[in-house]
Amino acid sequence: MDSLGYVNTIRFFKQFDLGSGDYSNDRRQWLDNLTIDDIWADIQQRQTD
Repeated sequence: MDSLGYVNTIRFFKQFDLGSGDYSNDRRQWLDNLTIDDIWADIQQRQTD
């Protein structure tokens, strides 16, 4: 607060959002069925784009 001042400190804190949900659980759902072939196909696709 000494460096930013009151107003900019409040602006700084307002940038944070805890969000909602369970990222770890969501990530498992997205990646559980992903195969090496899927990853390889995605890499190849990105190289041609």
